[in-house]
Amino acid sequence: MLPSRGAGSSGTQKSTKPIKRSSSTALSPPSVNKNRYSPLSNLNEDVNDDNTSLTTQSDGDETRQSTEVSQKIPPIYIHNIKDFENFHNSLTKMITDQLSITQTKYALKINLSSIDDYRYVTKSFDESEIEYHTYQLPSEKPLSIIIRNLPVSISEESVFKELTDLKFSVTSVTRLQNRSKCPIPIVAVLLSSSSKEIYSLNRLLHCVVLVEPRKPTKGIPQCTNCQRFSHTKKFCHLPPRCVKCAGDHHLPNVLKRKTLLRNV
Repeated sequence: MLPSRGAGSSGTQKSTKPIKRSSSTALSPPSVNKNRYSPLSNLNEDVNDDNTSLTTQSDGDETRQSTEVSQKIPPIYIHNIKDFENFHNSLTKMITDQLSITQTKYALKINLSSIDDYRYVTKSFDESEIEYHTYQLPSEKPLSIIIRNLPVSISEESVFKELTDLKFSVTSVTRLQNRSKCPIPIVAVLLSSSSKEIYSLNRLLHCVVLVEPRKPTKGIPQCTNCQRFSHTKKFCHLPPRCVKCAGDHHLPNVLKRKTLLRNV
């Protein structure tokens, strides 16, 4: 007969308690963890070199772009061109760089690529009496300032002479007026663009003064020669137009004519 499960089991049965492991290093060999991203270290160095070269190139491009922006060339608007082919042939012979021509509502818009071409073309247009208008070169724009706290009894000639004696290249001096046409203690001065040292001026004719840049006038300018908008008389080479009757003359000529008729 088979012995029962309980009979004689106490003396012969071994203990089944789990054995505690003292250390895992004794059971398994040490493992070496490899950095699987180590091949990318060389790539990072190459990328840094590329970034350095790209940064240098971008800095050069920015410098070149800033130079181009500072030398922006204004467009030229040509009016009343009847023979475009003849005009185009003569224009291409004058320039040495690229150009583009755009047809606007009332004129041909010419964009040139060099200042030398701009000056030569405008000079040729003046000699051939071509009707056009343009704008001033940014490099030739004068420095416009105002000088505050100058007594109204000081003449414009005295201010001009004093600034000239201080080695400033002055173009004009104008005493400003209020709405009642009364002079005020402020003068407007036009100088060459290289006379920016005038902002440090604090004494003029022993008067304590304040020099500030003149604020540009708001709104669209109107030419007093042809009465069109968006340009000024100084750079307009179009036929004159009367602001009163739209005739091909200026308004002062009409006033002079009326004065002569009255005297007769």
